[in-house]
Amino acid sequence: MPLTAQRIAYAADLPLCTLHMAELLVVASLRLWLCEAAYPAPGWQNGLRAAGLDAEAARAFGSLAEIVTVASIGPVDLRGLHCPRLGRSEARLLEILHRQQRGDRRAAEAALQAFLAPTAARLALGLSLDVAEALAAQGLLLGQAPAETAMRQAALSAHANRGLRLVH
Repeated sequence: MPLTAQRIAYAADLPLCTLHMAELLVVASLRLWLCEAAYPAPGWQNGLRAAGLDAEAARAFGSLAEIVTVASIGPVDLRGLHCPRLGRSEARLLEILHRQQRGDRRAAEAALQAFLAPTAARLALGLSLDVAEALAAQGLLLGQAPAETAMRQAALSAHANRGLRLVH
């Protein structure tokens, strides 16, 4: 039975300091994946491995990242490694993974269909479920109401946040 948690809205330009560890892990891994795709350098999977995800989950994440970058409807908005704010495509991916973790397949599918070309959305549905389940199996749950913790998290620097340390 799907959890009926409150709607979590991830939005473009949301400060990263308002996100929790699981969300930061996803965003940082996506940004590192993009950097490696452009300028080969080992290591985007290291944060996922450090968080306890296996090689299969890392492959699913890489395939999902590739689909997001090549099959998005409209412009892709992935931010640079040091950008302190969330990109639109990053926000959409967090929302999809959050819905998958909560068992809300219809909402995840609808979000994918609004975000990706039809065939890509169908492929991404299974991959996003695999990634969401792998994160959840490690206790990395998305959607813990970023707005509620904005004041507390704003006091922390990016270097003090364990989520970002996992991928460095």
